[in-house]
Amino acid sequence: MDGGLNDAMNAHLSKVKVRELIAKIRDFRAKPIRTMSDHDIFSAIHDVLLVDNEFYLPVLRQVFPEGSQFFRARVLTGSMTPFRELINEGSFWSAPENLITKPGRLNAVRESLLYTTYGNMSVPLLEIKAEPNTYCAMMVYEAVADVKATVIGGDYGGVNIASENARAVLEIYANFLYDEFTRDVGLGTEYLYKTSEIIAKTFFDQPRTEQDAWQYPSLYDKSVVNICFRPAVARELLILKGTFICKVNENHTPNIAAVIRRSDEHGNPIYELKSEEAIKSISANIQRRD
Repeated sequence: MDGGLNDAMNAHLSKVKVRELIAKIRDFRAKPIRTMSDHDIFSAIHDVLLVDNEFYLPVLRQVFPEGSQFFRARVLTGSMTPFRELINEGSFWSAPENLITKPGRLNAVRESLLYTTYGNMSVPLLEIKAEPNTYCAMMVYEAVADVKATVIGGDYGGVNIASENARAVLEIYANFLYDEFTRDVGLGTEYLYKTSEIIAKTFFDQPRTEQDAWQYPSLYDKSVVNICFRPAVARELLILKGTFICKVNENHTPNIAAVIRRSDEHGNPIYELKSEEAIKSISANIQRRD
């Protein structure tokens, strides 16, 4: 992970008054996001993150090497194959724009993004709030090249910082971003995602030469991160290794019932009974309950 403070960053963050910054964040938290316009939310975020009308936080990046695997889960209806949600090759990637009727952590309405998790196959089940005894499809993607992720809500502890004040300010900002991107948003309160979407696309959206995806913390496991791709980038950098059809256990871990590794000549997914050979051909290192 890279990132650092140049002289200008050090100088400006060193003069930020910690108490004033805390007060700004407190005021931001009290704002009625539900009734605010996008412009007003944008202005409120700017008031928190900008110093002298400039953004001085260092950009942290994480590189996931070729061969890294990312997991995505989606809930399936019923318990019999074939599942109606898995009808063709496109069913295993990001959702079509016309089906996206609510905002998400980084997406607006009608905006398709591929949300994945790196580090633990069970966490996506929690991220999508999959209920025990329901069935889910767990897609496993593998990187065909290095994936450069811009980190949001990461730890600035390894950054070279000139003053104790700047260090304290960076820690406050890190906590603010972490809280925004791990906020537990429930049904009917999806409007709260507007703040994380604006933050990601305004301050952490780098040129393609520097960034392939966004990385942000998992709400459910601090050792795990979520990686979000724009669809075209995902198709360029990832291949679908296969899909596990899982029944969700009481402890929210996946119990693999079947696997999908290929499609027939009409594009219909071919279901296979689970076997160690089939499972390992998709992902050799998974956590599950059989």
